[in-house]
This record gives sequence, structure tokens and C-alpha cells, in this order.
Amino acid sequence: NELLATVDLPVDVTVPIVLDDAVFLPASFGSGNIIVDRTSWTVTATPDYGRQISGSQMAFDGRSIYLPADRTDVLVVDAHTYEVTEVIEAMTFNDSINAVAIAPGALWVATGDAGILQRFDISS
Repeated sequence: NELLATVDLPVDVTVPIVLDDAVFLPASFGSGNIIVDRTSWTVTATPDYGRQISGSQMAFDGRSIYLPADRTDVLVVDAHTYEVTEVIEAMTFNDSINAVAIAPGALWVATGDAGILQRFDISS
């Protein structure tokens, strides 16, 4: 129960994703994300994907980070390079992403108002 470090962040963030050597902090309704090095406790990168990261439900499968973007798509981000490798167009109708979750080989996306659950194959 002892504070080990405090890091000043340049933007508001949401739920952190703890990686082996870094912490990825998705933007909270913004486009600027934060990477904090776990050894030095310094901000080492601020990738901006040009899309509003929406909600607080991100997912991580050990290889990729899944971020709801602009309330309609899911950005797939490489967890080592922090580059967007794919955009999954989840909400092609008038609703917004409420949550995402990962299971072996599948990405699950739930809507906010329409009450729809989608499953995407991500095994490749």
C-alpha cells in the first residue's frame, strides 16, 4: 500500500491497459493516447489515431488492443508498435458501441441503445 510513482498525463485518459514494458492509456473521448514506460515512469509516446476514442471498454488479447472509435468502429492497435493495423466497422446502423470484449478467436461488440451484440472472427 505504498505509492511507487506518479505520472502527469497531458490528456484525459480512461481504463489503462498494462503491457509487459508499458502502460497504454486510451484517450477519454479524445484522439490522443498515452504510452508510459513501466521502468522509467515517463510518457514515451502519444499516438493520435485521428479518431475519438469512445467509452471505457477496451480489450487486449496479448497481441492487439481494441479501441472503440467514433462510437461506430473498433481500431485494432498493435500492442508493440502502437500502430493501427485494422479498422473493424462494427456499427453500420444508427447506434453506438457500448462495450467490447475478447474471447479466444472472437471480438464481441455490444451496442448502447439498440441492444445488439455482434461477434467478429479475429483468429487470423
